[in-house]
Amino acid sequence: MLRFDVLRTAEDPHRFVLYEVYRDEAAFYQEHRSAPHYAAWKAVAAEWLAEDGHVNTFCVPAFPEGVLIGEGVSGGPTPN
Repeated sequence: MLRFDVLRTAEDPHRFVLYEVYRDEAAFYQEHRSAPHYAAWKAVAAEWLAEDGHVNTFCVPAFPEGVLIGEGVSGGPTPN
């Protein structure tokens, strides 16, 4: 895992979004789900989350590999 953020929605203080960034699709689906902490999370989630309240979604980067947000993007700093 490269990044892990816990966010709470502005509309509902009881609704959270866990935002995680992984190296690639295999790291998300295979490595993450086979890690011991994932089994522990599933057990806790079954007790605490609303029915159908846990959704895993894999997304892909909107920017090409190696491009940092803000570099060369309209409104952001331009590389020299």
